[in-house]
Amino acid sequence: MSSITPLAKQERKYLVESHRPLVSIITPFLNAGSFLQEAVESVLDQTYTNWELALIDDGSTDESTDVAKRYAEQSPGKIRYLEHVGHRNLGASSSRNLGREHSSGEYIAYLDADDVWLPDRLEQQLSIFEMIAEAGMVVGSTVYWHRWTGRAEDKDKDEFVLVGAPQNSLARPPALLSALYPLGEGASPSMNSVLVRSDVVDRIGGWNDEFKRVFTDQVFLAKVYTSTPVYVSSACCDYYRQRSTSSSQIVHQEGEFHKYRHQFLVWLEGHMISVGMEQSNEWRKLQRALWRYRHPVMSRVARRLARAYSSLTSSSAP
Repeated sequence: MSSITPLAKQERKYLVESHRPLVSIITPFLNAGSFLQEAVESVLDQTYTNWELALIDDGSTDESTDVAKRYAEQSPGKIRYLEHVGHRNLGASSSRNLGREHSSGEYIAYLDADDVWLPDRLEQQLSIFEMIAEAGMVVGSTVYWHRWTGRAEDKDKDEFVLVGAPQNSLARPPALLSALYPLGEGASPSMNSVLVRSDVVDRIGGWNDEFKRVFTDQVFLAKVYTSTPVYVSSACCDYYRQRSTSSSQIVHQEGEFHKYRHQFLVWLEGHMISVGMEQSNEWRKLQRALWRYRHPVMSRVARRLARAYSSLTSSSAP
């Protein structure tokens, strides 16, 4: 019979975990009362337990404020409730920066308030950092989650999405910048699948506050892609809830996508200048993307000619 008492076993587990790196989890939320509990529970279910969670209230007016405060009260020292001065709504980027200011982990993970992690998400990504020390960030695959609605028409819509780059390999700067959306064609990682060294976040200056609705993630990722090696893992990390009321969907519905894409591309141009990329292939690809916005009339004519040519060649094909 073992001479180790249950209490001693718990103490031993604590000692082991306390010698493993701390992960700071940052979850901003705004009126996420329908989903926040499920997101937090997916953190509590993690097989890796040496983490701290910051729940950042971005000016909520629904029950999500009470949900977050209740979790913080139940787990003091483990879960923290934060808000902006005056309970203001400053956007996800400002909220993530606030979370970073109050975090102390060696690594930072992000979880959106309406999404869910798989139980081994932290465990499997930390093991990658242990094997590949030069990686500054690890990203994984994602399930685009439709069936959460419970509707029959959504039951078979879930889609497993790999990051659009060579799998289970290290991408050196700035390879992912031109390979992945929005400059490239490959699928961009969900932020729920990102685990990044905290010193990388500090080195790139964190999140850019001027982006509040869309392209917030892409600005952050572009700065990482141009500064540190990123390991692309095929392992699935999360369920990314698909909703017609998400910011990206609303922007498309309002017909403002290209307004915000142009804003992002102009920002990216300035960023690439600041890191000396004017002679790179990525720079040339960016200039091609910007051409349609800087020469709108010529761009419309070119697109019409391309459609006419395509129609002509397809109709004349045998």
